Amino acid sequence: MTSSLFVGIDVGSQENVVCCLTQDDEKRPVSRFTVTNNRPGILEFQDRISKLAKQKQAEEILFGLEHTGCYSTHAAMYLQRHLDFGVQRRVYVFNPSLIREFKKSHYLSAPKNDRVDAWFIAAKLRTGLLPHPFTWSEPLMALQRLTRARYHLMQDLSRESNFLMTNLYLKFSDYSSTGPFKRNKLSATSIAVMEEFESVEELCEMPLERLIEFLVAHGKNRFENPEVVAKVLQKAARSSYRLPSRCRTRSISQWLLVFA
Repeated sequence: MTSSLFVGIDVGSQENVVCCLTQDDEKRPVSRFTVTNNRPGILEFQDRISKLAKQKQAEEILFGLEHTGCYSTHAAMYLQRHLDFGVQRRVYVFNPSLIREFKKSHYLSAPKNDRVDAWFIAAKLRTGLLPHPFTWSEPLMALQRLTRARYHLMQDLSRESNFLMTNLYLKFSDYSSTGPFKRNKLSATSIAVMEEFESVEELCEMPLERLIEFLVAHGKNRFENPEVVAKVLQKAARSSYRLPSRCRTRSISQWLLVFA
């Protein structure tokens, strides 16, 4: 039977708490220590684990840590690719919920602290019921970060767009519901309407021919029937609520900036 050393690491933003177990003693750690979560810390970790593995005559080392976003990335990468412990190694990055459920199934009243969490990670490694070992992939990491960045930006755009529409309703209540740009409220022509017109009254009073020219110019002549678009826009303006006169002296976009 292969002699194994089980190393649980509770990763933090500044420190990594380590607990080491073997098969010989069920609960008692053979080593506990804390290192900084940076390059000097991981090199110190390598030195101490290498000495412990030699002392315990371990033939392989199993490392386990929870996935904690960016804080666990470097530690997992160094363990899997860059560090040499003199024996075979496998690295496992656990979903935190898996360790949480493992803790509940064994000790319902276990305290919550870094030392205890590191022990449970090491104990989970010792059960042998493990996911696939962690493998560092630079293309996958790059794609993951790109996907998350895009998701973050789309969430921001959606939130800001919704915030804009809630304020726009106060100035031009029917713009989103019955206006001609309800399918694309942030198109170039729609933004031009918000920036150029000081009030819905100005839209209502503008001659239809001039409004058509405005829409054609800002829509780059892409509307199939700009006259219909202009009439729908003026109809929405006429049916919208009216604000006090002192709020009508700014363009829609300026008014949104003042009252946001």
